[in-house]
Amino acid sequence: MAAAVGIQLDPLPLSEQFYLQGLEPGWEDVGRRWIRLASEYPETIDRVDFYRNGALYDSAYDESFSLHFRSNWMQGPVRVQPDDKEWKAVIHLSDGQIIEKTARL
Repeated sequence: MAAAVGIQLDPLPLSEQFYLQGLEPGWEDVGRRWIRLASEYPETIDRVDFYRNGALYDSAYDESFSLHFRSNWMQGPVRVQPDDKEWKAVIHLSDGQIIEKTARL
């Protein structure tokens, strides 16, 4: 938004252009979470692989890069498991780079 109104800002480092959402404290509702990857430039992403406790959970190929994608910006919840310790998003960029974002619960 700043760029659109003419405010000059330094570009974000690549590692800060992605954020794994839905795993913050207090973002759980009746044992459910809505997990997605937010990106400064989503058009640079080919796919996102989501891992729960080190095991592949699912992959997302379209923005909003969410789990249990339904349509547009609608998504279904992920049921919280008692052994949930870590979620990881492995982001595959169109230029071949791979970025990882991890959230520990």
